[in-house]
Amino acid sequence: MPETTPTTKGAYLAEPSQPAGAGVLVIHDWYGLLPHVRAACDELAADLRARLGGGPVGVLGWSLGGMFALLQATTGTVDAAAVYYAALDSDDAAKLRCPVLLHLAETDEFDPPELYDGFVAALRAAGTGVEVHTWPGTEHSFANRDVALHAPAAAAEAWSITLGFLRERLAGGASG
Repeated sequence: MPETTPTTKGAYLAEPSQPAGAGVLVIHDWYGLLPHVRAACDELAADLRARLGGGPVGVLGWSLGGMFALLQATTGTVDAAAVYYAALDSDDAAKLRCPVLLHLAETDEFDPPELYDGFVAALRAAGTGVEVHTWPGTEHSFANRDVALHAPAAAAEAWSITLGFLRERLAGGASG
């Protein structure tokens, strides 16, 4: 079971019981540090059994937090990025060099499909690996189990894919 530490500045730290060398920076969406975000942190810590110690680093974010996660990935300090309903413009996308996992809602009231299409095209043009999943019958925030738009089946499947993606790219100190 991971050890968890609430902090005084709105952050949350979930650490594995045994260190292994990888870490994941999780950035919540507009709704804030809700219980589902804490649960995701706890599950990542337990699943990856990782503590940052010079090993690979991944980022995970939803919506606005996904955009910030992608911006962090443009710095070259990230080994994998998993984001839900978030994208960057083509110029910023071209700066990404780590593999990207992108989960999209079928209907997104915040971002037009053209934004995502351009983002994915720019990643591929730059030679950046990208895996895209669009979830039928979902809306923006479908993976947020603390809001009414939550789509449990799609969210669970997307989360399983996310864990596999991060595990494959971060576990054991391997990156890329």
